[in-house]
Amino acid sequence: MKKLISVFGAITALMLVMAPVANAVIISPIAIDNIELDRGEAAFRTITVINDQEGKQTFYLSAKNFEPVGEEGEVSITHEKYGLAEWITFPGEAFTLEPGEEKEVDFSVVVPDNADPGSHYAAVFVSTKAPDVEDGLGLSEHVGTLVFTLVEGDAIEDVRLLGFNTVGNKTFYNRLPTEFEYRIENRGTVHVKPRGIITLNGWFGDDEIKANPIGGRNLPNSIRRLETIWVKDPEAVEPGGFMDELKNEWKNFAIGKYTAELAVDYGTEGNTLNAETGFWVFPWRVFLVAGLLIIVIIVLILLYNKMVISAANRKKKK
Repeated sequence: MKKLISVFGAITALMLVMAPVANAVIISPIAIDNIELDRGEAAFRTITVINDQEGKQTFYLSAKNFEPVGEEGEVSITHEKYGLAEWITFPGEAFTLEPGEEKEVDFSVVVPDNADPGSHYAAVFVSTKAPDVEDGLGLSEHVGTLVFTLVEGDAIEDVRLLGFNTVGNKTFYNRLPTEFEYRIENRGTVHVKPRGIITLNGWFGDDEIKANPIGGRNLPNSIRRLETIWVKDPEAVEPGGFMDELKNEWKNFAIGKYTAELAVDYGTEGNTLNAETGFWVFPWRVFLVAGLLIIVIIVLILLYNKMVISAANRKKKK
């Protein structure tokens, strides 16, 4: 049976951390994706492991293949015999660290002569349980680093944009933030990490935000949903009563019709995906209070003028 794991940061981070290991080990980096090799070539990489518990601990190393599941960045550990996990070797399968001690662990990736061109991926795990007894354990008892390797050759880069809109297809806001989402389908054999911007064109100027701020990847033969957000003051986003919302509208002020233009590129040839969507922002509380203030000022001016005229008339009568 496949075991599901959640990869936060859009498959950028393998956060398989729960009670048995959460206070036991820290591993970095969270992803290694710059390995490009020809068939028969080898590469060497290093991860850093820190014992974050109070006592001495023995840690075990292993590598497992995975595949994408769903559109939110989840992956599923597989038991495939062929894949990147079988190309990874460690100098030793276990090591012991004192409390607070850290160790740099080297591993090698050796691409076989019959490897298929394109992307191959696996997870390097650090566990407090030996590999021969961990089959009955949940993957929450592992902490891992994702490893992406590109085998040179006739790989295919084929990515399609399936849609771009505000989250929930929302068209009217009283303030920022505005959340955007887009879905991309990877029909090729190479994993891609879209990079680019969303340009916000409004009545009173333009702005831009990163289209893939968390560095989410789209693996071959999968659809990936990516989100980003346009906000000016991230702390002024929680809804509240009238006065709270009034402050939030002021701190995250925007007004009028906006057109959001998505432009992201991917792959080695700079292929581009483009789309646009529109929405409106009207901070009605700000305008309501501003309108009331204007009315009050006008009334005060009228009262003042009336008082001045009355005073002048009284002087004339004297």
